[in-house]
Amino acid sequence: EDNLEVVLTDERREHYRARHPDVAPYESRLADVLTDPDEVHRNATEPMMAIFFKRLDEHYLLRLPVLLSMRKGGIKHSVMTFHRVRETDVKRWRKKGRVIWQRPS
Repeated sequence: EDNLEVVLTDERREHYRARHPDVAPYESRLADVLTDPDEVHRNATEPMMAIFFKRLDEHYLLRLPVLLSMRKGGIKHSVMTFHRVRETDVKRWRKKGRVIWQRPS
């Protein structure tokens, strides 16, 4: 409760805009992905990263990886990138046991 801020730096924004230009029309939904996700997964290799997903349509979800900081104060949680992923990819990650939280249906 003492460390609830998430930051999106200019560098990280430029990163996802350059690498994932198809996400530009959905950029206004970034905060919603973070504050009202459909599910949250753990990252396969980085234990301090949570990956937030929000359904976009029947075939795609928006994916928002956030690097978490356990320290109070100074360093905030950081958005790493933002992009679309296929439902089939998310299903595969679910099967690998990466789901931390899922919206009840």
